[in-house]
Amino acid sequence: MNLFVINTHSFSSLVTNSSSELFICDTQKSVEMVRELLQKLLKNHNELIGQDIYKFDECFGNIEVAQYDFSLPKISALYKKWLQYNKYRDYYSEDLGRPASFTLVEAKQKQLNTVHPYYTTKWSDYDKMGDEENKKRAIIFQDYLSQQNKIWTQYGSEKLALENEIFLEFLKTNDFTETSIKKVRALAEESVANHLKDHKGEYTLLLGGMPPNNLMDAYIRFSEYFSWNMEIKKGQILVYSRGDNSIPYELFDLISNYLNAQRHHLG
Repeated sequence: MNLFVINTHSFSSLVTNSSSELFICDTQKSVEMVRELLQKLLKNHNELIGQDIYKFDECFGNIEVAQYDFSLPKISALYKKWLQYNKYRDYYSEDLGRPASFTLVEAKQKQLNTVHPYYTTKWSDYDKMGDEENKKRAIIFQDYLSQQNKIWTQYGSEKLALENEIFLEFLKTNDFTETSIKKVRALAEESVANHLKDHKGEYTLLLGGMPPNNLMDAYIRFSEYFSWNMEIKKGQILVYSRGDNSIPYELFDLISNYLNAQRHHLG
């Protein structure tokens, strides 16, 4: 899936191309103008390839106005600290290292791998394993996962606390009420406590699950922006592809150029 983030001149105006022509309009009209331009680009593409095979609704998904601001640089201290717990997500060129707790956790993990029956037992080859052995191996593996989670739970809770703090900063940046922020903070604290109590290991879920209904949209948008390291300004227009590889590749540069858009490849 691809997401194009289109920079606007203001909350109600859109720069459409490099010739500095400016369309000033309300939010709904700006979206409609973007839709019309994309329709023209797709129609021209079909004409150039000599086949009317690309349909607009099969190529493009939602076209909408961003309702929130999000920028990782604005929360860089928190984010850099979070990255120490997610080394594979290191977008910075500098070496951020690992948190102090990592060395201890890593040593315990290596020790577990040395002594646990899941690794010390000599199992049959997978294609030769009978039902009883397979059942025994599955039970021992579950015990291994349980012990592994206990080892990583403190580490995971620290990471979860940081994720929750970043979400709270997102709410503050977007002028959510003190009442809403207070509710989310209570959920955040509860989620960390439950993570520790239930030995949930390294992997985390923001707030431990869903927020109050009035914050659901903010929660979903934050999760998307944060996951893909986007920088979003309220009032920008977001153009989603309908699905994986649904927008013709040849249109990528045209959309970026005509609409002054950043392209994010969402995997």
